[in-house]
Amino acid sequence: MKIAACLGIKDEVELVARAIAHLRAIGVDHIIASDAYSTDGTEVILSRMVGQPGFELTHFDDVNMDGPGEEAATHETFALARAAGADWLLFCDADEFPMPRSGNLRDVAALARADALIISRFNVPLVTVGAQLRFVGAALDPSALLLYAPDKAQPETQSRVRNNRDAAWIAAIPAPKMMARTARISSTAEAQHNIAAADAGQVTTEVPDDLFIAHVPFSTQSRFARKMANIQMLVEATGTSWGPEAAWHWRRWLKNIEENGGIAGEMARNLITAEELAEMQRSAVIKSAAQVWGR
Repeated sequence: MKIAACLGIKDEVELVARAIAHLRAIGVDHIIASDAYSTDGTEVILSRMVGQPGFELTHFDDVNMDGPGEEAATHETFALARAAGADWLLFCDADEFPMPRSGNLRDVAALARADALIISRFNVPLVTVGAQLRFVGAALDPSALLLYAPDKAQPETQSRVRNNRDAAWIAAIPAPKMMARTARISSTAEAQHNIAAADAGQVTTEVPDDLFIAHVPFSTQSRFARKMANIQMLVEATGTSWGPEAAWHWRRWLKNIEENGGIAGEMARNLITAEELAEMQRSAVIKSAAQVWGR
């Protein structure tokens, strides 16, 4: 079995090298780095990797890409994965770390049964000392990893956060990502949250219980400021073309930044103290990787 990963990237100089090393450590054979014309130094890191075995660099225009354009771009990505001989294609971003329970993606049980995996994502807490990340060698260390993973379902946690503008978005459960058989799936849509079948046959999907994605939306204020500048540019370029459910948190962040404390204020809303972290662990709102795998 050969596994490829499409790594979406936009100005992630603080994380991109770690993300690529982690993917290799968990068994990804071929990485397709899909960069949205980064300008923060990410592009320098990526250019140095060009020519390495199992790595190729592509670019996409996130500002001018609509839904059909996104599907066409992922169709091309599937073609690149097939050309590299990959049986499976994983979609993730540079702030997302796939975490297979065994440490190797090939051991995920659902790969033997399904055509596509719907991979749960959980946010990594931000505490006063920074995002809770520790690496062992190249891979993110699961023994030190903590995640917002309340027992309530994703729609319920999202609704609670959406209805309270001052609530910490990081406490919600973000939408899942996809991993798909290259022989059965032709493209994705909705920011890699949905799939399109390569033929007319029925496609089987499964949510694996031995694989999740650790999402790192916040780490440093400078990184968040770059993210918000890019989001502002994207919102201004696309106007009102998005539906009411699309990227609602981006628009709330922008509104809060404009009216309610700026970049530092929005970071503070998503930051917890060590004492709060301990209480959330006691109440099982924040869980360890082992607890998430055991859900």
